[in-house]
Amino acid sequence: MLVYTRVCLINFATLFFGNDIVERVSEEESSFETSVGGGIRGLFISVMAKIRAEDTTRKTIREVIEPRLSELIDKINSIIADIEGREGKNVLVIIDDLDKPNLEQATEIFYNNQTAITQPVCHIVYTVPISMFFAPEFTAIRETRFLLPNIKLHVKNDRTSRYEPGYDLLKTFIFKRMKEDLIEPDAVDLATNMGAGVFRESARIMQIAADSAIERGRDCITKEDVEKAGQEIRSDFKRILKTDDYVILKELYEDNEIRGIEKIGHLLHNLSVLEYENGENWCDIHPTLVKILDI
Repeated sequence: MLVYTRVCLINFATLFFGNDIVERVSEEESSFETSVGGGIRGLFISVMAKIRAEDTTRKTIREVIEPRLSELIDKINSIIADIEGREGKNVLVIIDDLDKPNLEQATEIFYNNQTAITQPVCHIVYTVPISMFFAPEFTAIRETRFLLPNIKLHVKNDRTSRYEPGYDLLKTFIFKRMKEDLIEPDAVDLATNMGAGVFRESARIMQIAADSAIERGRDCITKEDVEKAGQEIRSDFKRILKTDDYVILKELYEDNEIRGIEKIGHLLHNLSVLEYENGENWCDIHPTLVKILDI
C-alpha cells in the first residue's frame, strides 16, 4: 500500500514543478469514487498511465490544478485515510529526486508551495537540493530538516589526514556490491578517495572503472581503471564549469570556507563543491578537479 500512496503524492508534488504531466482533475475525480472502494491499486495505475501519455504543458497544469488544489488535497487525504483504515498502520511517504532541481525550482517547491506540500495527513520525507540550505528561503524548512552530510574522509584544511571511519564506510558500501577480489587494494583506496564521501559518486566511479577493466580484458579493477574514471568525471566538470568558477574552487581548496550561496550554490548543486561536517560545516572541491586548478 505504501507504494501506491507514494505514487499519488509524488505526482501531487510534480503538479507545480516536475516534467511529468498530470491528467486533469476531473478525470481523476471520476475514477476516484469507483476506485477507493473497489481497488486503490486500479486508481493509481490508471492515473500513472494517463500522466505518462498526455503531453500537457506546465502552464496548463497550473491553470487546471491550482484553482482546485484544495479538492485534490482532500482526495489525497481520503486515500491516506483509506489505507490507514485498511492496514491499521501509519503511512510514510518518501519522495526522492527532489534534490535534482536548481535553486530557483527548489524555491518554488519548498518555499512558495510550502503549505501545499505539507497538507497531506501522513509522514512525508522530501529530498532537498543542498543549495537550498544556503539560501534565505531555507527558513521554510529549517524546523523540519534533517541534514545528511557527505562522508568525511579527511579533516578540514588537512588533506594529508585520513579519517578511517569514513574510508571504512565507503569500502563497506563498495564491497556490498562486489567481491573484494575484483579490485586491487590500492585501486579501492583511490576510488574511495576520488568518490569524496558521496555514495552516488563512488558508485559512478566503480561503474566506470569496472567497464574499463572489462574493455581491457582484465578480471580485476586496477588503479589505471579508477584513474580513467577520474578523467571522465573531470571532463564532465570541464564542460559545465564557468571561468569564474575556477577562481571560487581555488579559494575553497585553500581554506575550505563556505562563502555565500551566490558564489557556491550552483557548485554544490553540480557536486564540484561538497559539504562536510566536523563540529562545523565546511566545504571542499571534488578531488578530481585538483589536476585542472593549477594547485
